[in-house]
Order: sequence, then structure tokens, then C-alpha cells
Amino acid sequence: DGKVLGLDTATGKVIWDFQTQGQITAGPVVAGDTLYVASRDGTLYALTAP
Repeated sequence: DGKVLGLDTATGKVIWDFQTQGQITAGPVVAGDTLYVASRDGTLYALTAP
């Protein structure tokens, strides 16, 4: 459905979410403090936790 969730590692509670414009087409990649996800709309999203 294109939704990316950030979870609290201690509780498993959702602490942030992000909706892409298309279905996510590959597994996420983390580099440093940035999470990268690609979606079917042709966009590579670079997300950082708030």
C-alpha cells in the first residue's frame, strides 16, 4: 500500500509514518540516519526520523 512505518525498538509502537505515491517495490535500505525506499511511481524516497 506504499506506507512506511517507524517503530520504537523497545515497545514496537508506531512513532511515525509516511505514505508514498505508489506501491513499495524493494526492501528498504538504511545508510547512516537515512532510510531509502523505492516505489512503483518511480521515486526513490530518502526518509529521516523526525
